[in-house]
Amino acid sequence: SEAAKNKPESATWGNKKMKAIEIEITGGISNYGSAAEIEFLTGGTVSKEDAAFEGEAKNGIPYLSRKNWDIRVNSTMGNQTIQLAVDGNEKTYWHSKYEAKDGQILSHDNPPYHIDIDFGTEQTISGLTLIPRQDQVNGNFIIVNLYVAEKANSEWVLIKEKATFENSTGNKEFFFLSNIKATKMRVEAVGTHGGYGTMAEVYVHSENPGLETVPYEDFAAREEAGTLYPIN
Repeated sequence: SEAAKNKPESATWGNKKMKAIEIEITGGISNYGSAAEIEFLTGGTVSKEDAAFEGEAKNGIPYLSRKNWDIRVNSTMGNQTIQLAVDGNEKTYWHSKYEAKDGQILSHDNPPYHIDIDFGTEQTISGLTLIPRQDQVNGNFIIVNLYVAEKANSEWVLIKEKATFENSTGNKEFFFLSNIKATKMRVEAVGTHGGYGTMAEVYVHSENPGLETVPYEDFAAREEAGTLYPIN
């Protein structure tokens, strides 16, 4: 029969909000059940709840999906790879390379640390959230430069220099004053706690509908004009 052929099968029930779904197999060829891939589809209009499955920033803007990201870093310690910064688990974290013997640190890499993210396609972005390791502040990103690239083979463009974050285990959120289109982003840590580099999770904010999307040549100037500086 048509149902017995090896082809994708689908079922639709309109756009509905769900927290869980159970697929019950009531009949199968030779009474077995098997599946190669299971995917969930969205309708033509994706709700805020659907788009924010990765979570959202404190201003309510959903994070970009990290499913197709190619993320890399210029220093890694053993199996504490940068993939741990996109695994959805805040208890795991990437760590930069160091050498130790008998509990003593012999040497370690130093900043700058480059976390390079290729989104896979051009995205409109409006900010960044960094979640540091939660057990201590060693390796915390304190001073960060942000770069973007329009295309996969484009040169990096500096859009924010020396963004400064509190040296704590709290989320480090940076909200742009304008949207910008990019295929790649580089988070460059030039100042870290202890000279190490660590990170539990990295998120990029999707387009903020309340902001204008501007070209690269205007973005940095807007950021500089709108930056608030503390007065001692």
